[in-house]
Amino acid sequence: MRKILKKDIIIPAGTVMEEAPAKVERMGDAHVGCTVKLSDKTAGFFSYCLKEDLLEEWFDDVVDE
Repeated sequence: MRKILKKDIIIPAGTVMEEAPAKVERMGDAHVGCTVKLSDKTAGFFSYCLKEDLLEEWFDDVVDE
């Protein structure tokens, strides 16, 4: 599954980021993720569960040409 983000996501300065667990269990198949480059030597990863209908305003299906 591939999704495209329809809106900018802004993470304000001062947001507390906590260490991610070493193991993550996901229920179902509606999870998508994206790696975000922060600098030449660091990156972050964001994961979303797309089961809620409310998220349709944020994500569309990727249409491969």
